[in-house]
This record gives sequence, structure tokens and C-alpha cells, in this order.
Amino acid sequence: MLRPSRLLLVVLAINLPTVARSGEPNFQLDTVGSSIGPALEWKRATPSPFARVESPAAVVKGYFYVFGGFTDDLNASNRVDVFDPVTDTWNRKKDMPVGLPHLNAVVDGDQIWFAGGFKGKHPGPVTDEVWKYDFASDRWAPGPPLPEPRAGGGLAVVEHRLHYFGGYLADRDTNTGDHWSLAIEGGKGWQHEPDMPDPRGHLGAAVLEGKILTVTNFGGVDAGTPRETRTPRGSAANCRGSGAG
Repeated sequence: MLRPSRLLLVVLAINLPTVARSGEPNFQLDTVGSSIGPALEWKRATPSPFARVESPAAVVKGYFYVFGGFTDDLNASNRVDVFDPVTDTWNRKKDMPVGLPHLNAVVDGDQIWFAGGFKGKHPGPVTDEVWKYDFASDRWAPGPPLPEPRAGGGLAVVEHRLHYFGGYLADRDTNTGDHWSLAIEGGKGWQHEPDMPDPRGHLGAAVLEGKILTVTNFGGVDAGTPRETRTPRGSAANCRGSGAG
């Protein structure tokens, strides 16, 4: 169950000095001697301008955009802030048209896309709204709505096509496995894609080599009951060659 808390979003910047200088990172080894990636150094950065939690975020051209989120009294903020890691400063951008937590952000070209979510103060109603933010012009515009209201679903972009999958129904507890896609260029409506084999909500998503990877460990939004964590390998879906429309 969500609880009010006075949390500050604290940005921790990862410093990759070796990669930046030579392009030959100093890789660390795990306990069995396998390469796990470059050595990382964490540094505390300037905190968010206000206390927020469950805020969708995106990285664009070296800037870290943070959108809305819950305030400490569980109101849904629509404030947008962008962090510059070079100057360690925040700047405010144009507010979201509506406060929407329980959604993800994905980047395609000059636009950041959002779909679904719960509207307003917790516990808010589920929505089918879709929004796109043009970070170059600092403007918002609506996109084609989802086929049905959803919140807490995964959102990913593959080859200029949005994919929305999973999430919760209006009861805030029922997990769904629906999977829809939308062509970013000229798409007028979402089309159905193969459903998730295991319905889930509170999804995180990433794209690797044309495959959408998802992970989640949560039941209903308000139930607070952890569920089996889905590893990326177990949740991969090959989305190359999706249809147009």
C-alpha cells in the first residue's frame, strides 16, 4: 500500500572517466571471473527541486527529464524538471497537461511518449490518455488513446513503433496481459499484438536488439503483495517486423 513519505529524489551520477578518455573501459570481474561491465563511480548530485516519488523519467541528449510523480501527500504533480549533469543544476520545463503517476516514458526522435496511468490524487481513476512531449520546443500534444484504460503497464519503442503491454484495470488490482502497438509516424490507432503469457502490472521495460525486456515483482497497486520477479530473459518478446497502422 502506498504511504505518504517525505522523500527527495536524489540524483546519483555515474562517472565513467576511462570510457570517456580512451574508449577502452576498465572492466570489473564478478565473483566467478566473468566481465560484468566498466568500473563505475557514484557521486551525489543536486536533489530534485521538490519531494517526489514514482516519477517517470527519460534521458535525452545528456539531460535527465523527470515528469510529475506523487508529492508527499500523494497528490499527483504535473511538474516537469530537467537535470543537467554537467552543471549539476535543475531547470523547470512546461508542466504536463495532467498529473499522471503509474506510467513510463519512452524516447523516439525529438519526442517523449507517455501512455495510461492513474489520474490525480491517490487513489485516482485509470485513464486511456496518451501524451507526447517535444523537448526541443517544450510543447505537449495528445496522442491516440489506448484501446482501454490502463495504468502501471510497460511502454517501449521498437523501430518507431510504440508498444504498451500489461498493467492494471480500474479496480487497481487485476493484472492484464494485453499488448497493443502504435506506429509513431502517421498511426491513427493502436492495434492488437500477441498478449503477454503472464499478465503483470508495475512493469519496467527496455529494448535490446529488437526485443522488449520486462521485469516486475508486484501484485495489485494497493495490495502490497510481492509476486515472482520476472527476469528479462523470461519476459523477452521479439517485436521486429510488427505490422503497420
